[in-house]
Amino acid sequence: MRQLSWRALSQVGAWSLVAAGTGCSHHASVLTSGRPTSAATGISDARLAGLVDSIVDLGRREFRIPGVSLVILRGHTVVLSKGYGMADLASRTPASDTTVYQVGSLSKPITAGAIMTLVEAGKVRLDDALSRYLPELPVARDSALRIRTLLAQTSGLRTWDDLPELQGHGFSSDTSEFRLAHIVTLIGREHPLFPPGSWWSYSNSNYTLLAAVIERSTGVTYDDYLRQTIFTPLGMRSTRSCARPRTPSELARAVGYQLVSDSLAVYPAGGFEQPGMTGAGGLCSSVVELAAFMRALMDERVVSRRSVHQMIAPQSVGGGFTPPYGFGLSLLPLAEQPAIWHTGVKGGFMSVLAYLPDQDIVIAAAGNRRLAPLVAIVRRVVRGMFSSTRPAVSDLPLSTAEIERDAGTYDDAMFTFRIVADSGVLYADIPPMGVRERLLYQGGHEFAAAGPSELRFRFDSAGTEALTVVWERAELRAFGRRVGPAGAAPR
Repeated sequence: MRQLSWRALSQVGAWSLVAAGTGCSHHASVLTSGRPTSAATGISDARLAGLVDSIVDLGRREFRIPGVSLVILRGHTVVLSKGYGMADLASRTPASDTTVYQVGSLSKPITAGAIMTLVEAGKVRLDDALSRYLPELPVARDSALRIRTLLAQTSGLRTWDDLPELQGHGFSSDTSEFRLAHIVTLIGREHPLFPPGSWWSYSNSNYTLLAAVIERSTGVTYDDYLRQTIFTPLGMRSTRSCARPRTPSELARAVGYQLVSDSLAVYPAGGFEQPGMTGAGGLCSSVVELAAFMRALMDERVVSRRSVHQMIAPQSVGGGFTPPYGFGLSLLPLAEQPAIWHTGVKGGFMSVLAYLPDQDIVIAAAGNRRLAPLVAIVRRVVRGMFSSTRPAVSDLPLSTAEIERDAGTYDDAMFTFRIVADSGVLYADIPPMGVRERLLYQGGHEFAAAGPSELRFRFDSAGTEALTVVWERAELRAFGRRVGPAGAAPR
């Protein structure tokens, strides 16, 4: 097990959090079509739809995504709702706004919403110890491990997909390893990487345990509870566990793809569709229904105003800082706009669900190529709405001393990644994300990627060798420490 010096990380500063208010709308509870002009953007809906079509088509081709589905809501007005390209290349099935995708970690805000319904019903309390619900787990003996620490990603539990018992099972036809009860048992044997509540690290284990808490506190399965309390009331007929057998009346599911030797190939399914992902990333849905969920959440039709505010409030940690993350929702800006959002990566699929509170806009997007930069397309759409451009990225001279102090292998308790030197420049090498991007020096030990990932890194300023780093990727800000040398640059 990796032992991380989380105390050392407190020496690293973080970018200032752009405060995002709720911007909640209190209008009717159904979505209606309309054609108003946006006071926020100054662009008519018809013109905006045309602009978005161009952005998405160009981005889909640039990033080689077979199909993309997108919904944009302004208030309760549907500005755009359509698909681009192909959901299934073999059958030539077009992508549409109702195409069903595996949505990965977009399951997390839905799980968080379900937990908050139980909080409101008095069946769960945020500051309850996990042992109240899962007393049989050895890890639950730590009274600091509470429901709140699971929701806020401050438990210290490493993500279960890294556990050695589960390696090599991703595409297996044997689903027994991926049953929720088995995954929970394996998580329960782990020791937190840091004291619960003292630091922040994104982990699927937190939301897998929350699914088990839902089942233990209600006496019904996670899937059934979500169907009864969220999906059916909101008319989300296509949203369900990806592991459930498909029915003849079910809407078409997209096929996931990956790039293999620069060619698109079907991404194997197997274990990734099994119930082990329950709570953390096991749902399938369409962009129409994802947008409906976010709209209902912000309208306080999933949970009360107080619960929504708790979900979108950043949670401070004992390390002396406040990560920009609530309960299953990030509070980092999206394309320089205050936002409440999350992304999903699952098998051969990518997804984004965002709410822009200042403009009361919901955006839901999904695509069917693994690790494709779908979020880059969404950023372009947002910037197009506001006639803005990506902030300029400097390329300042980089000294040999700066290269030598920052190059190394770092661990943020979710990813182990490298900052490598090659021909006088630094690259971020992050295999789990499929990323190898050159980093441009911004001054002050800070770097940015000029590519579509828009990665940012800030290394600590003390000493001749950086020991810690804060970095941003998509909706997440992570905190890592040096664990070794960089090694040779990948080719």
